[in-house]
Amino acid sequence: MPLNMPSAPSRSQNHNPSPNRDQNRDQNRDQNRDQNRDPNGSGKPVKSIRIGLVSASIWKRTGQHGDFYNTAIQRSYKDGEDWKYTESFGRDDLLTASKLLDMAHSWIIKTEAEAKGDKEG
Repeated sequence: MPLNMPSAPSRSQNHNPSPNRDQNRDQNRDQNRDQNRDPNGSGKPVKSIRIGLVSASIWKRTGQHGDFYNTAIQRSYKDGEDWKYTESFGRDDLLTASKLLDMAHSWIIKTEAEAKGDKEG
C-alpha cells in the first residue's frame, strides 16, 4: 500500500461554478472508477454510494452457495489534471469510509431480505 499518496483536494480548491460540469465530471469519474475496480470483470457494480471523494461499490457475485455481495471502497484524488484512486484513507476520511460501509451493509441486508421474500411468496 503506498505510503505517500497525495491528499484529496478540499472542495474549495476544486470549486467549479457550473453544476452541469460538476455533475458530468462526477459521472465520468464514477464510470472510470467502476470500470477499474471490478476485479472479476463482471460489469458494473449493482450499487455505488459516494460521499465527497470517498465511494463504495457493491458487486454481486455468485458462488457455490448462491449469490453474495462484495464491497470495495476507495478515495479519489486529483493528480495534476488526472483523477486517480486509492484504497488508502487519511484520518479525515475514516468516518466517511465507515459511514459508507454502514450504508453498503444496510443496502445488502435489505436487498437480500427482498430477494428472500420474492422466493418465498
